[in-house]
Formats: sequence, C-alpha cells, structure tokens
Amino acid sequence: MEKLIIRLLFLVLLSGLLQAGTVFDVSLWGVHVADVIMARSDTTVNQQRLVSVRFSSNTTPFSSRIYPVDSHYHMLVDPETYQLKYFTKDTQQPGVVNSI
Repeated sequence: MEKLIIRLLFLVLLSGLLQAGTVFDVSLWGVHVADVIMARSDTTVNQQRLVSVRFSSNTTPFSSRIYPVDSHYHMLVDPETYQLKYFTKDTQQPGVVNSI
C-alpha cells in the first residue's frame, strides 16, 4: 500500500496538473469511504527551486467507525532531476501508527 502511495505522489509530481489541490472521493461498493487530497506547488528552500507535493487521506466519519485512516505525506523534489530532497509521513490506521 505504501509503495502505491509513493508511486501516486510521483505521478502527481510528473503530471504538473495539480497546482492548488485536487480532492478525490474514494468509494467502496458505491459508498463514499474516504477523501484524498493531492496538492502540488512550487517553493524555494535555501535558494533552491523545488516542487512541494502533499498527499493526505482521511476516512469519512462513517467508515472511521469500521477502519479509521489518517495519512499525510509531504515531499520536496528537484524539478529538473526529480531527486527527492525531503520526505515525511504520518500515518494512523488500526494497528499501525508511524512517522518518518
């Protein structure tokens, strides 16, 4: 699952389509179970031009009763070389709580 999320983050970065942020509704068997927000923006850190990509997913109040998920990822990437300069994640779900 984590590898899939990281792949999605890179696809968002490469696409360049998400400037302010995009919200996706996640459904399971036609029931809205989560919201996923992806955002991309340009930033400067130590006079170096970078791309900031943020990704978060949260279950709805109803689905949180069954399987609560609260995940946040942030990375800074060099737009010319695609070298990862910064990465952080905070995830919470049943049986798993971790941060990097």
